[in-house]
Amino acid sequence: MKYFGTDGIRGIYGRDLTERLAYRAGLAASRFFVKCFVGTDTRTSGESLAAAVAEGLAQGGCDAMLTGVIPTPAVSFLAEKHGAGGIVVSASHNPPCYNGLKFFSPAGYKLTAYVESSIEECIDKPPPRVGGGSITVYNSGRDEYVSHLVGLCKIERRRIALDCAYGAAATVARDVFEGCGASVEMYADSLDGEKINCGVGALYPQFVVERAAGKLGFSFDGDADRVVAVDGEVLDGDSTLFNLALILAPKGVVGTIMNNMALERALAERGIPFIRTAVGDKHIGEAMRRHRFSLGGEQSGHYIISPAVSGDGLFAALVLASRGNFERLDLVPQVEISVPASASVLTDPRFVAAKTSCEASLHGRLIVRMSGTEPKIRIMAESENESMLHSVTDKLLDTILSIEKEI
Repeated sequence: MKYFGTDGIRGIYGRDLTERLAYRAGLAASRFFVKCFVGTDTRTSGESLAAAVAEGLAQGGCDAMLTGVIPTPAVSFLAEKHGAGGIVVSASHNPPCYNGLKFFSPAGYKLTAYVESSIEECIDKPPPRVGGGSITVYNSGRDEYVSHLVGLCKIERRRIALDCAYGAAATVARDVFEGCGASVEMYADSLDGEKINCGVGALYPQFVVERAAGKLGFSFDGDADRVVAVDGEVLDGDSTLFNLALILAPKGVVGTIMNNMALERALAERGIPFIRTAVGDKHIGEAMRRHRFSLGGEQSGHYIISPAVSGDGLFAALVLASRGNFERLDLVPQVEISVPASASVLTDPRFVAAKTSCEASLHGRLIVRMSGTEPKIRIMAESENESMLHSVTDKLLDTILSIEKEI
């Protein structure tokens, strides 16, 4: 798609994502929503982009309700609760110079590929500006979301460290965890969009490890739909999903092509079916609904737990905190590499030949794909033969860099 990636529209603010594009996206989305919540994370560009989105919605005849800074899962919750659409101005885990637009249906789900494609068509060929929509401030969204989470979980009184990544989690995390029975130590909890995700949060869980002195802790990303758990050391994403399965005893679990083989084996030993999808929590959510599973997740820290219908880092953290003692999987060796490159590299005959050769020699799994959030090629290789992993990834990396240099 031209605008949509793995998770909505995303890019560097002022270059890839502008107020003009945000306005057109809002106008396009007005074809599908009668009313729509518009939230943001803490990025400095968020307010002006949210205003542009709201203006586009209103010009298309849709009522826009501005929630201010609020976690992405809160907007999903509000959309489902009130039967409205949802748009979040956020670039999730990306640095402060990025921003993005995430979209939710009136059922709280990420949009289908068909609706995303329809919105893209309308961005390039805007529908008529019929007007008549309103723009209002919706102040109660935060409290509704907090009350919802507190009503779902109770955890024993224990001290928990929370890293809010200078993002949207800071608006609710203390009230949520204290409301569920914990006492908390807060880190990176100011609403500072210029520092969002910078050395803190889900991409840098070591920040909490170094400060929590062995305590249970959680690191959220900028919009709080992702979480990483620590209990003296970082808990990897596959082990996290496994522990969630131990707590919740679901009839099945949905993961992605990136999940480690050890997770699949461990779930099978307990009689729990495991299904893989493409990368992205919208694909996980679709598979969960199709198979009527109540749990799904990605290595990266996105976890969907019923009754939530999209990734919710805060809810996942509460469920994990209810157990506290984590089991760690004996992971199959895995190497992941990201390299800045264009999509055309993937169809170059030289790369296709190199990839085919590597797959034949690996005796494991090899995944090569374009990132859905950045202009990068991502490589994941997995094999019991660890030396072969590095040989394969080095060969692919050299091939990509050689081809990219010529483009």
